[in-house]
Amino acid sequence: MKVSLSVVLVGVAILTQGCAHNSLDDRIAAKVSQESTVKHRADLGVEAAQLIASSTSLNEQQKSQLLALQDTVRDKTDSLIGQSLKLRSVLIKDLISSYDEDEVALVKKKIKEIEEKRVTVLFDAVERANKILGHEAAANQRMIRNFMQFDGAHGY
Repeated sequence: MKVSLSVVLVGVAILTQGCAHNSLDDRIAAKVSQESTVKHRADLGVEAAQLIASSTSLNEQQKSQLLALQDTVRDKTDSLIGQSLKLRSVLIKDLISSYDEDEVALVKKKIKEIEEKRVTVLFDAVERANKILGHEAAANQRMIRNFMQFDGAHGY
């Protein structure tokens, strides 16, 4: 059975990509295992504020912007968590006392939408923090540099 070189190369690329992903998963798993306990939101907020305030690599403007971002995110997520808790309470009561399949389905849908909004708020905050820290600029510069590099295979 003859196997073409391109099939072998594709297989190797897929395997190495999988290995790289596993390595990243392993690094994240190791970091998570180093966390001593599951923290409450308030504990995490205090820890984040302390890390920001004590950082020697951040200037005062960055610290101020990150702390303001933390406050904004906390306010937005507190509101969403409150809405989610109310809906969960309604869901529990509906399940126990007056089960209505359509109502339960709608409440579940609303809970899911609120939780998706909460995750979006958190991920948007990560993007804003990256801008404050200049990480986005560095990533954009790498992308432009890679794009502008001569690519002999395509004759540019």
